[in-house]
Amino acid sequence: MSKVCTFCLRWLLVVVVIVGVFCTNLLASTVGTFDIADTVTITRNNIKWTNDVSPSSANKSLIGPGPTGIYSALGGTTATIDDVTRSKEPVGTSFTQQPFLFFDAAPSLSPLLINSIFVGIYSPGGCDSSEPAERENCRSSRHGAAPLFNFLNDPPLERRSSITWSLEGVSADGRDTWFGNFTSQFPDSFQQVLTSLARGGSGEVTESYSATITVSENATPVAEPGVAVSVGFGLIAVAVFLRRRYPKR
Repeated sequence: MSKVCTFCLRWLLVVVVIVGVFCTNLLASTVGTFDIADTVTITRNNIKWTNDVSPSSANKSLIGPGPTGIYSALGGTTATIDDVTRSKEPVGTSFTQQPFLFFDAAPSLSPLLINSIFVGIYSPGGCDSSEPAERENCRSSRHGAAPLFNFLNDPPLERRSSITWSLEGVSADGRDTWFGNFTSQFPDSFQQVLTSLARGGSGEVTESYSATITVSENATPVAEPGVAVSVGFGLIAVAVFLRRRYPKR
């Protein structure tokens, strides 16, 4: 085969690699984001959700304004959101996917399933501090609190604290993955929140919460059908041309 043909084939290989990367990136794109907010009750074993709007239905949450992508029409509607239970959904390890969130106003959209709960990022040592301090933080599996919660004492001192946690999962149709950052604020230090959760306390705390959920397509190195077919026919045509133009000698 001539040097010209060899040169053409090398460039053909480069084109194939570029197209493959392009197709992979297509499948890894974000399909939509949305915010939810309402009331959360945290116990030693569960996270429970309640809609603030009368009649304050359990397991309901309001989708906030400004959703994007496939969720863009859902602002102001409700979602059904299942409780998170430590026995079925352990922290820090992947588990069998469980139902989590359903779109009440768009039942044709694939529900979101949960299969992972992240361990908090802070050290557990700070949870043993009995004297609140500004910007003091901790992550605890003690005092009855699960280790997914990041506790932080926000300024001004002893008047406010926040809890953050992160959840992850897949869509029910298996096409997408999702990630959610959740935040709740309390009018007390986290030491007081932990005291409520500890045995001898009330065993639960209730406050408002908000969350941002991002849903992305699975990153699978397989071209979309239309792209794959077009590329395939194109490569066949080029190969036939090169074989006729530069036959073996």
